[in-house]
Amino acid sequence: MDFLDKWRTNSGLTIFGIIVGIIISRIVFGDALLDSLPLELLLIFGIAAIAYSIIGIVYAAVIYPSLFTARPKAKSPGSVSFLNGLFGSFIFGVIWNINLTNRKKGISHIVYVILAIVLNVVMFFIYY
Repeated sequence: MDFLDKWRTNSGLTIFGIIVGIIISRIVFGDALLDSLPLELLLIFGIAAIAYSIIGIVYAAVIYPSLFTARPKAKSPGSVSFLNGLFGSFIFGVIWNINLTNRKKGISHIVYVILAIVLNVVMFFIYY
């Protein structure tokens, strides 16, 4: 039995992933909080923001597409539902869950990677 045969969206874990993603984003990218921090903590938050973004890109570029192969990089539908919400949030997370349910990879993961890279480049030039 492959991953798609046992796939079923876990809506609760997807919502939990979205909430955790929002919390992480507010902590790491929250401008009001960052204005009052010393330089050392700003550096830590900057590294955390880059790491969160890179992990999201790796998830979309490597892990998500692998779910449609004979050797998926994630095995649990619950953890995939959570990760879809965590990295894809309201838009891509829901699309990824629907694509898995329909057994069609689509191109949303590619769009996500492109948008994430463009956003990172833009943010680099704005903040640095």
